[in-house]
Amino acid sequence: MKKMIFFNTQKGFTLIEVLLSVSLLGIISVSVLSFFNQSYDYTKNNQSKTVGINVARNVVNYIEQLDFDKTMTFLTKTTTTPLVINKNNCSDLSSDSTCQRIFESVINNVRYEAIVTLNKYEKDPTEKIDAEVETPLQLEKNLIPISVNVTWNEQETTVKGIIKK
Repeated sequence: MKKMIFFNTQKGFTLIEVLLSVSLLGIISVSVLSFFNQSYDYTKNNQSKTVGINVARNVVNYIEQLDFDKTMTFLTKTTTTPLVINKNNCSDLSSDSTCQRIFESVINNVRYEAIVTLNKYEKDPTEKIDAEVETPLQLEKNLIPISVNVTWNEQETTVKGIIKK
């Protein structure tokens, strides 16, 4: 039986050597390019989420700018807790027309819709309350917990915080 030796010439590359090197180079480049594609998708999703978080922060700032006493009165008069505010009922809390534009924003041709949830402040049951020391701050009268949920293109993000008097 005769042995086949592929690398027996010193003059140049054979056709098999060239095809093998091109194939290996193609396999390596496809795997590296798929990494860049995944990085691009990840960056695009994070950019979209950053815009959603900024929309939520804008809504929180808008709610903070409203009259705190009016908001607290509105919260205590409602029978349902938590109080949910969206673009349809935001005019109950504020008389201006900007609330609908705040709760439904269009940025870069993407529609962002915000839903605000206001709760009554509840003391932490794990805290020890000293009966001898009275706190001058009545936190339940001066703080309103807020949660803003922003949705866009089947994605969502939530920003939580507290509004102070």
